[in-house]
Amino acid sequence: MSSDANATGVLVMGLEKAKKFLAMHPEIQAYLIYSDDKGNYQVFETEGLKKMIQEEN
Repeated sequence: MSSDANATGVLVMGLEKAKKFLAMHPEIQAYLIYSDDKGNYQVFETEGLKKMIQEEN
């Protein structure tokens, strides 16, 4: 339930507030996909999640 509540909260608070919220709660990991002002997809990953994801070489 807490994952669902956090996901909903992050979604409704908007990108900048979500980034601040996630920075204040390092126990929550997130991968956000959003569109920028030009309509291009962008990605935001929490620091903890970056450590968990290994890119292919």
